[in-house]
Amino acid sequence: MLTLLQQTIFITSIDLDNASYAIGAIQRLKPQQQQIVIFWSTFLELMGRLLLIAIFVILTGEEKPLFTFGGVAFTVENISLFAAGTFLLVRNGRGLIDFFRTRGEPEEFQPTKADRFRKVIFEMGVMLTVMSIDTVLAGLGIADSLIILLFLLLFSAAVRLLFVRHIATFVQRYPAINIVILTLLTLIGAELILQGFGLDFEPLFNAILIASLIVAIMYHRQRANSPLSTET
Repeated sequence: MLTLLQQTIFITSIDLDNASYAIGAIQRLKPQQQQIVIFWSTFLELMGRLLLIAIFVILTGEEKPLFTFGGVAFTVENISLFAAGTFLLVRNGRGLIDFFRTRGEPEEFQPTKADRFRKVIFEMGVMLTVMSIDTVLAGLGIADSLIILLFLLLFSAAVRLLFVRHIATFVQRYPAINIVILTLLTLIGAELILQGFGLDFEPLFNAILIASLIVAIMYHRQRANSPLSTET
């Protein structure tokens, strides 16, 4: 099992995609409005996560295996871990490919005048809740109790609430951080899939961190040696 520190890093890392979405969504707002939107959308997200936890706890309360495959008995919990891992692996793997395809250039965001302040908050709250499904599923898989899970989710929300604007600035300055994030989340997805099959390979967590750093270094070298970099 992962330590509390590893669990905290784990959940906070998974939530970086939520932070990335929030960063993009607040760009169309005035600076004085951004923190208000971040606060209320994060609050709505937390309420949504509590609802998701209640739903998944009820679903996973049945310990009787649903079916057996390859000698492994699959319960609702196993399937949830497998689903969350597959979701992370596919979505962030595609994001990693897209990042290299676009050479790390951010997508242009076109604000619309029809956007309303409350509508933005509501839309962000809904989207962040939907994007929290993998976080809640993963948290249920690694947390020893609901108290620890609530702590992990609150800590992650607090980090994003306090530092999302700083994270936005940092990501814009150093686009290679996206490589670290996407690589980390992709390999975390692979780890969850292993757990879904009843396998527990704890050293893989440390390998994930090392692999993400290696990819970041390779990306930096590639950009440094590119003609475009030398010209700028």
